[in-house]
Amino acid sequence: MINYFHFRLIKDYKTLVKWPGFMAYGFGTGVIGLSLVNMLSAKEQGRYEDIVLFFLLALAEVLNMFMLSTFGESITTESKELREQLYFIDWHLLNTSNRKLVLNFQIGVTHPVIIKVGGLVNVSLDTFSSIMNTSYSFFNLMNAQ
Repeated sequence: MINYFHFRLIKDYKTLVKWPGFMAYGFGTGVIGLSLVNMLSAKEQGRYEDIVLFFLLALAEVLNMFMLSTFGESITTESKELREQLYFIDWHLLNTSNRKLVLNFQIGVTHPVIIKVGGLVNVSLDTFSSIMNTSYSFFNLMNAQ
């Protein structure tokens, strides 16, 4: 029963994060890029209070993206570590019913838990790095005009 509960909990978490996380990543990338463009525009016009405002907006969005990515990365890392720890257990010292339980659990954690948003994008620190690169590319594209 414990196995089913944990797997159900992970499945529910993936379902809950799927679309809100996708929206957060999508809008977050745009907000960061537009904040950088607006900071540059405000600097050219001498509106220093707007620079601070857009800097704080970009900082909040970067921290939001980092927090979401860190949670996804830690879930994946912990599931890999759980699989490794379970692999090296002294299963031969267990009784038959516990051996079967360990075997079933090993089958359940064969693949690491990877949270995906929108069914497409892995929630990880690699994705965070990609978002920062995309935001900067968007800034450069808007700045070139």
